[in-house]
Amino acid sequence: MQPPDASGLLQVAFDSLKMRIHVNDIVPINKPKAPTHSFASILLEGNPKRELDVRGLYGNEALQEVDRFIDSAIVTGLHQVDIIHGKAPVRYERR
Repeated sequence: MQPPDASGLLQVAFDSLKMRIHVNDIVPINKPKAPTHSFASILLEGNPKRELDVRGLYGNEALQEVDRFIDSAIVTGLHQVDIIHGKAPVRYERR
């Protein structure tokens, strides 16, 4: 950055556009504050389920159950769950 000339003009660039602006027309930009982290408590009742059986459910119904089940497993810290969706159970692992 070059200092302003004798008349107080600065050369500024916006992408490929260059222009001269008086130093009094420039306003400093405040740096954004670092985001503050907030925490929420989650109350879970009972033991987390490690197995979900969606046999006999229709597509959308099964998807909703699987979504809730996986959300619950993640929140409770489970790394391995079983989802029964056909004739034999299939094991899914999070790595």
